[in-house]
Amino acid sequence: MRLSPSRFGRLVAVIAALAIAAAACGGSTASSGPSDGGASAVPATPGAGPTQGGTLVAAIEGEPTSLDPAFDYDFVSGLATSSITEPLLVFCENDTTLCPNLAESWEASADGLTYTLKIRQGVSFQDGSPMTVEDVVFSLNRIRDPQLGSYVGWMLGSVSDVRATDDSTVVITLAQPDALFEYALASTAAHVVSKAFVEKSGDKYGKPEVGSMGTGPFKFAEWKTGDYQRLVRNDNYWNKANGGPYLDEVTIKILPEPTTRVAGLQTGEIDYMISMVPSDQYATVQAMSDVTLSFIPSYYGEWITFNTQKAPFDNVKVRQAMNYAFDKRAVRQLYYGPNADETKATLVNPTLWTFEKEAWQAAWDQLPAYDVDLAKAKQLLDESGVADQLNGKEIAYYESTPSIKGAAEAFIEAMGKLGIELKARKVTFQESVALQFGPHDDYDILVASWGSDFPDASGNLRPNFASENAGAGGANSSNYQNPAVDELLAQQNAIPNDKAERARMLIEAQRLIAEDSPVIVTAYPRWPLATNKRLGGVEAASLWYWQSLFKNVYVVK
Repeated sequence: MRLSPSRFGRLVAVIAALAIAAAACGGSTASSGPSDGGASAVPATPGAGPTQGGTLVAAIEGEPTSLDPAFDYDFVSGLATSSITEPLLVFCENDTTLCPNLAESWEASADGLTYTLKIRQGVSFQDGSPMTVEDVVFSLNRIRDPQLGSYVGWMLGSVSDVRATDDSTVVITLAQPDALFEYALASTAAHVVSKAFVEKSGDKYGKPEVGSMGTGPFKFAEWKTGDYQRLVRNDNYWNKANGGPYLDEVTIKILPEPTTRVAGLQTGEIDYMISMVPSDQYATVQAMSDVTLSFIPSYYGEWITFNTQKAPFDNVKVRQAMNYAFDKRAVRQLYYGPNADETKATLVNPTLWTFEKEAWQAAWDQLPAYDVDLAKAKQLLDESGVADQLNGKEIAYYESTPSIKGAAEAFIEAMGKLGIELKARKVTFQESVALQFGPHDDYDILVASWGSDFPDASGNLRPNFASENAGAGGANSSNYQNPAVDELLAQQNAIPNDKAERARMLIEAQRLIAEDSPVIVTAYPRWPLATNKRLGGVEAASLWYWQSLFKNVYVVK
């Protein structure tokens, strides 16, 4: 999943200016580090309580990939997708446990190979047709189908069979135990779609022409490419007993330019933004009298990655040299303030230490940070023997998130100090998503981000560094392939109940990856959530991208 960058030249002066602004607004608020919190409930102006009616306008930074949950794997597609279609389970209790949803109960066998789900009865799709076990089986098998190339298909990679045993029971059989499988049931990999609607729509399913159909609190109404998506309330929603939906309509505006999004918050034209508040505008947004800005702990990191299967980036000394030459702390403080948490050479930030914390802390203390050392960088580059192959290589990045754009520009500048001239390859947000999940053969260096799909360190290590995910549709955009890492990630995944051994294996995989330096981690930001104070019922947690964000939101009257 994702975030981004801006101008770098006057680094020291801008850092000083940001420090002053952060101090004025409370710099620690914008810290990107872990906290003990999970969900964030945004207070609204006191009123009469939830009532039906009203509209909301949200903003996103790029064109959504699809309304097909099979391809909802970025930070812009989910606002609409998770409002239209729903998963079998949901994350609850600050995203650390699972609760029922379209499956009202579930049970795993003692050997971890069989999951029996009782499917909720009386649930209808948005056209009034009943949701059946046939739709559930179809939905799961569709995600598993390699011909579809689902971005979340890897989450069901251990599944060998899905079948309905009666009108209310679905049994899922795994080929081997899978520590992450149960979590996948709360992701878009387990969203239930209407079999009839998907088959009728054909290759237009999920696209602007027909949209999508599910059981969620809002229905698809319109998608104007490059402009907006529009949803309307589903008056037949099954889960009204737990609140909402209240809003008549939700419009999701596509606004790539960061200053336009912030201006919309100021004027009241935009009511809601999550993760889309540019980090260099936090102080501006915090000063808005009608807007609340809060920060949610995340499992997220921003990074620069090398295509490790393309020369000269297949040379570990080249990757390490470029890591040592890049001032990650300066970039981090430029965009997230002087109190932004330090990073190490890992995508597992401390918020993800959800078990065996002491072991993770000890490992963290030993991990390299690749602090700036130009002498070391030049030495490694000389030892690589391929320094002459670096000139003219491209670094691809999108410009709609200041921290992504700025990291790319800073990296180009830093490599210039090594005598390396990199070319900037500016892409759109949607093009960046395609690079990140494509065949991984059409870029040299990529600047992007990732947030774990689950409250588990494996959720950042396995998708990004297991070679099984290096092909098209996989998230291993480093194209990283290390047999020892593959074995560790596979072994830990097969022992879901042995937390201590899982942690040991994950920590060892993390150490090997850090030494190989396939990624340069620049920041562990929190999620910024900006909402107009006229809204009530706003809640979001670390895994907000799997949530139906607008279900309980209402306009205060």
